[in-house]
Amino acid sequence: MLSDYLDGALPVRDCRELERHLEGCRPCIAFLESLKITVEACRRYDQNKKLSLPPPLPPEMRARLVASLRPEPIRAKAPARGESGQGLQRSKP
Repeated sequence: MLSDYLDGALPVRDCRELERHLEGCRPCIAFLESLKITVEACRRYDQNKKLSLPPPLPPEMRARLVASLRPEPIRAKAPARGESGQGLQRSKP
């Protein structure tokens, strides 16, 4: 309800009722002020975050980066020394 009030999204009737309550409730006034500060800080952070993004990579650099992140294809293991790599072989009689 308080977030809607701060955003101006609370119906007029509910705003009036809330404002009447706030006239005599110091804890709610303090909480509303704290919430207002928090919301403003979040909005500033979001704006700063958008402004501080680096420019996009040039297409060639992006393509090289993406290619470097792809897994390498699995290669057949080279035969160990003395093996022909052709599976089992018959021994000569």
